[in-house]
Amino acid sequence: MLQTHPNTENIDNGGANAKKGFNYQDAIATLIIIMNFSKEDFCIYLECKDDIEVDLTAHKFFVQVKSTKQSISNLIKQYKKKDGTYNNSILFKNLNKTCADKINKYKIVTPAYSNGISTIDGEIFKEIYHYTDEQKKQIIEKLEEEGLNRKDLEEKLKNSYIYVSPFDDNFEKAYTFLLGLMTQVGISVDNNRGEILLNELLIDIQKKSEKKIVVKQDIEKKKIKKIDLAKLSKVENCFKYMEEITTKLENADIISFSDKIIINEYLRVVDLKHKSECKLVDDTLQNVDMSGKPEEIIQNLHNNLSYINIESNLLYAILIDKYVMNAIYKGK
Repeated sequence: MLQTHPNTENIDNGGANAKKGFNYQDAIATLIIIMNFSKEDFCIYLECKDDIEVDLTAHKFFVQVKSTKQSISNLIKQYKKKDGTYNNSILFKNLNKTCADKINKYKIVTPAYSNGISTIDGEIFKEIYHYTDEQKKQIIEKLEEEGLNRKDLEEKLKNSYIYVSPFDDNFEKAYTFLLGLMTQVGISVDNNRGEILLNELLIDIQKKSEKKIVVKQDIEKKKIKKIDLAKLSKVENCFKYMEEITTKLENADIISFSDKIIINEYLRVVDLKHKSECKLVDDTLQNVDMSGKPEEIIQNLHNNLSYINIESNLLYAILIDKYVMNAIYKGK
C-alpha cells in the first residue's frame, strides 16, 4: 500500500467553523475546561440551569457570563420588557439556583468590572473578586424586592464572586490566549495539535450549548465529563514515551529509521485526524490484553491486524497511542 506522509495531508483543522460560531460564553467555557480538566471528578454543563455549571467533587459552580463591562448597578438592574413587565436581574438569575447535595458557589464572568473590590484566590479561576459589605447590602435589598429570601441571600453571597476574564469577545484575542493557556498547563500543542484540539473543543461546546432540553435525559447531552477530555491529558512526556516505543521498534529491526520518523509525526495527530481508523482498531481490539513489552505487544497486534485497510505506519501509530493511553488509565 502507498505510504502517506503526515505532512503531505491537506489538514482542515476546523478553525473556520470554530470562528463562525464563536461567542464569548463558549470561550469562557473553554477557559474553564483547560484550567480544570485534570481535577478529580471535573464535569461541565452548558446552558442548563445557568450559562455554565461546573462540578468539582463536593462543589457546584453556577456561572453567569456577560460579554460587556459590568458594575453592581448593572448586576442588580431589572430591564423593562415590551409587555411592560421586567426581566429578572443578572444576579437574581445567578443566585436563584441551588444544588441540594453540593456546596453551591456563584460566579459572574465579565471582560471588565467598574467597581473596586478585593481579590482572593479562586477555585475554577485563578483570581476572583468578592463583594464588599456595602455592595452585599445593596444586592440583598434589591434582590429581596425581586422575591429572594434575605437569609438565603446572605448565605449565598458568602460564595458569590466576580471573575474578570483576560480577553473580551474578540475571537483572535480569545483564541490566542487559550492556545497559550494550553501550553501553560502542559497540553501538547506541537504540529498543529493545539489548534486542532482547541477548534474541536470550541465546536463541541457550541453544539452542546445549542441542544434543547425537552426531557430530563437531555441534560446528559449538554455535559462534558473528564473522560471526554482525554486528548487534553496528552502532555509532552506522554509523546516522549510514545517516541521511546518507536525507537524500541527500530532497535528491534521491526521498523526502519524513516518509518520511525513518519510514525512519530502521526502520533502527534493520530487521535485527532484519523478518528475512523482509530475506532476501527478499537472495535477490533476490544478487551485485548496489552500488558507486556510494548515492542512485542505492538508488533504482534500489527501482524494480527494486517488485513485491515490501514497504512502500515498509521496502524503502528494507532497501536502505540492505544498502548500508552491504556497504560496511563491503568496507572502504570
